[in-house]
Amino acid sequence: MKMKPYPLYNVPDIKNIRELVEYSGKKFSKNRAYTYFKGDKLRKHTYEEMLNDVRGLATSFLENGYKDGTKIAVVGKNSYLWAITFLATQASGNVIVPLDKELPEKTMKEQMNDSGTKAIVYDEEFSEYFDNYKGAKPICMRGELSRLITHGQDLYQQDSSLYDSIEIDDKETSVIIYTSGTTGQPKGVCLSQNSIMTCVVNAHKLLKIKGDTVCVLPLHHTYPMSASFIAPLIFGFNCHMNASLKDVSKDIMAAQPFYICVVPLFAESFYKKIWEGIKASGKEELVESLIKTTKSLLKIKIDMRKRLFKSILDKFGGELEIIVSGGAPMPEYIYGLQDFGLNIIEGYGITECSPFVSGNRVGYYKKRSVGIVLPTCEAKIFDENENGEGEICIRGGVVMNGYYNNKKATDEVLIDGWFSTGDIGYIDEDGFIFITGRKKNLIITSTGKNIHPEELEELAGAIEGVLEIVVTGDKKRIYAEIFIDPDKPNVKEEDIEKAIKELNKTLPNYKRINEVTFRKKEFEKTTTKKIKRW
Repeated sequence: MKMKPYPLYNVPDIKNIRELVEYSGKKFSKNRAYTYFKGDKLRKHTYEEMLNDVRGLATSFLENGYKDGTKIAVVGKNSYLWAITFLATQASGNVIVPLDKELPEKTMKEQMNDSGTKAIVYDEEFSEYFDNYKGAKPICMRGELSRLITHGQDLYQQDSSLYDSIEIDDKETSVIIYTSGTTGQPKGVCLSQNSIMTCVVNAHKLLKIKGDTVCVLPLHHTYPMSASFIAPLIFGFNCHMNASLKDVSKDIMAAQPFYICVVPLFAESFYKKIWEGIKASGKEELVESLIKTTKSLLKIKIDMRKRLFKSILDKFGGELEIIVSGGAPMPEYIYGLQDFGLNIIEGYGITECSPFVSGNRVGYYKKRSVGIVLPTCEAKIFDENENGEGEICIRGGVVMNGYYNNKKATDEVLIDGWFSTGDIGYIDEDGFIFITGRKKNLIITSTGKNIHPEELEELAGAIEGVLEIVVTGDKKRIYAEIFIDPDKPNVKEEDIEKAIKELNKTLPNYKRINEVTFRKKEFEKTTTKKIKRW
């Protein structure tokens, strides 16, 4: 049965982040806003506490002369104080520069210098980098930041005019995020408070959230920043901060999230762990039978999944209903999580679009697509070929202001209001976007045929034992470089070579992999775990 579109959800039309902080802090004052573990103790902060802390830190920033767009960098693990630093910077009319905590010290400082950072707020683990740093005012989260919050709260209570006098130009740059750079040098993406809120508001017109979340991805990326950390504030829900991947299960159980935003690697892990547990219990046949039964019942609109698979769902806190996956293509088999009552929502985003561009919906999705474009935005295919494929371009309020101090790079991607994503794909008759590859990765043969290496990487990547693969080529030949899964010691190079020969038989001549090499180490990756292609 074909799924049908349905009306958009109603979401408060909030224009900027300062407005959001004030709105949520007052409307949901007694609700939990942020929780996290400190040791074994669960710490909780209400919306009222969040608002008071943001006002306090913002007031201290202003008193210290940080105003009118002063650049303030922040680096550290996911934490309440990271969140307050971000929100206070926005509320005081300044510019936040979130730094990737996995970067070398030298790169962090280069990005701070490039952006003109005047202050650096840092987790204590970076004390060696910044305690005596002369390039910007050092503010350690443990000690100095707390003092600034408390001092600012006292000032605000005595006279709130310093804070209240700030007027936000929500179209001006308020966030500078440096791209991870899979194929080139990182660039400072300039986003505004309005572009971020346009993104968050319109994303949730497509996807209705009804409960709390856990932030498992690093906050310095726009995806978790928008979806896990900022979005819950609109609805008065709680964001539980996961500070370390080793504690993900513990944090999920404690937070009992309704939704969680992940990259495909996490979704794959969830799926595999579920089936490992099923097989270990010896109930594989029973579960497969129950899945068939629930699928039949769903056809007559009876959903028994929560009841029949309660023991599985309880391992995710018992309340989880939605897993949002973005950042990379998701293997289709991961949709198998839906068999247990977990809705998989695959979307598409790019830092330069704050970051969301499109998303599937619960009950209105197409596998292998990245959904429909956000309301108020437009998607268009430029330079279409005979198959309707071309570069995906986006226009609307989510698009960045440009690259910081880099007019040349900005002019290359922003043309007449359209942002060139660099992704190749097509839009079907129902408005669903399908991505087929990256423009920079495209291989053009001597006969003029276009080959997307991502397609071959997905096909060959499904071969037993292939953990990582990069496909490249020239006008005459296609090459595959492979890293074999070390957890599959029984898989030999010759096994994979044989499997690729069989795969080639299913492909047209121009798409066949002509040469395979094997590497001894994993591919170098960005901090978002994307393979650096060159």
